Amino acid sequence: MMGPRMFIAGYGLQVQRGVNVTANNATGPTEVMRVVAPASVRGADYIKMYGSTGSGQDVTQHETSPMKK
Repeated sequence: MMGPRMFIAGYGLQVQRGVNVTANNATGPTEVMRVVAPASVRGADYIKMYGSTGSGQDVTQHETSPMKK
């Protein structure tokens, strides 16, 4: 049965803040590649990147680019 085409992103890529370490945390290019590779293999069409805070308990809206060291 044919259905609509879905564009899948999966979990979002984020910089580690505090002591919470998750599988989608990345700081620097090597870590970004480590997180993106499995998502790509699993068929993700897009990779979400969270560019700032602003959800949950942290609503400061500080930049969180994973490419910064």
